[in-house]
Amino acid sequence: MKRLFLTVASLLLFSACRSTPPGGDGFDIELRFADNAETRSLNQEQRAAFSEAAYYWSTIITTDLNDIENFSIPSFLQSPDFGAAPRRVDDLLIDVSFYAIDGPGNVLGQAGAFLLREGGDAPLPTYGVMEFDSEEFGEGGAFSDSASYRRTILHEMGHVLGIGTVWEAAGLTEGIRDDPPTVGAGLPNPDYDPRFTGPNAVAEYRALLGASGKPDEEDVPIANTGGPGSINGHWRELTFGSELMTPYAGGAQELSRLTAASLADLGYTVDLSAAEAYRFPFPTTLRLTSPEEKTYVGAQDYLVAPDSPILTLSARVEAVDINLDGNRANTSGCEAADFADFTPGSVALVQRGECTFARKVENAEDAGAVGVIIFNQGNEAAEADDDRSGPVGISLGAYMPEGPVLGSSFVLGQELAAYSLPEVFIDTGVGPGGPETQG
Repeated sequence: MKRLFLTVASLLLFSACRSTPPGGDGFDIELRFADNAETRSLNQEQRAAFSEAAYYWSTIITTDLNDIENFSIPSFLQSPDFGAAPRRVDDLLIDVSFYAIDGPGNVLGQAGAFLLREGGDAPLPTYGVMEFDSEEFGEGGAFSDSASYRRTILHEMGHVLGIGTVWEAAGLTEGIRDDPPTVGAGLPNPDYDPRFTGPNAVAEYRALLGASGKPDEEDVPIANTGGPGSINGHWRELTFGSELMTPYAGGAQELSRLTAASLADLGYTVDLSAAEAYRFPFPTTLRLTSPEEKTYVGAQDYLVAPDSPILTLSARVEAVDINLDGNRANTSGCEAADFADFTPGSVALVQRGECTFARKVENAEDAGAVGVIIFNQGNEAAEADDDRSGPVGISLGAYMPEGPVLGSSFVLGQELAAYSLPEVFIDTGVGPGGPETQG
């Protein structure tokens, strides 16, 4: 699954009493760790990951900013877990802390720029905060994977630099609304289309579109789904997939030239060559091959869970304890016993219902399923924004599936269940060249 990155986007302006000329020693990020039990429990390797992230961002941002002298943090932003702030900041000060947010497998962290410069370096941040869920280090937590931990730090540090948090203040967005029409994470939202307009990022986006044979666009899609902290402050998940600054963590999470270029639009001097290799995710395919041929439409009929492996497979589909009658209440796939007669090597067709998606997938894979299709329940929704008919956006917490996991519409699931042992072909985005060439 892609775990949620959460961004704090609160901003204040900081006016320095005096600025000194650039020191010429490159861009510097100073980190302060909270003095509390959770933060003290970090080992040396975990602490080093923060220095590594700061160093990497300093290879992308190449020029020193004016030093901030007589620096101070407003009292309402101060925390007893930190000592007195340094009187001089060159170039960015970040306070780092850990505490229990919402348990493993959910929100990983939150970050934001809280004090902005005025004058020649406006509106670049001079102070920000990064907070992480300490419970993610426990069993089932995302930070048990050191690669995930490092990418999360890099992502949140990007927000303190201004990605997603300073876009509006810098006048680089259009179509942003405070009360946007929203849908569940991972679903299309045609009624809301915020955009990033910075010319450097737009140029990189158009280069990606051209290289992928996609139609040209005038500006860059901003996240238009999810709640506060996700919507309006990231690149759009359905467009950019594994890019570092999308709202959800999972997969490679590459820091692309697009993200580096957006920093140039904010006012930093950047080196685009320091960015990582990235390209758009290839389109996915779900096709019925027996007893008849039919190709389903991505985003309309189904969605692919973000951490699904890149592969192709052909297999028959077996429905597991589904309920197509009445209010369609079910426990499909919630118990290992549901798979007592399941044929290993098949794709499990399970229904949205009582237990978590992760439990359904884990039980299916334990029974030998090579893939899982979870179709929507098809019942009457209790809330207006809860879609119980369309394709399901799948969240698997910390569980990493071995095979592809698709969330489908109720109609698609109902259709597959009506056949006697149908066969499907699934391609989760291998595209030309094979999975080994994925950037």
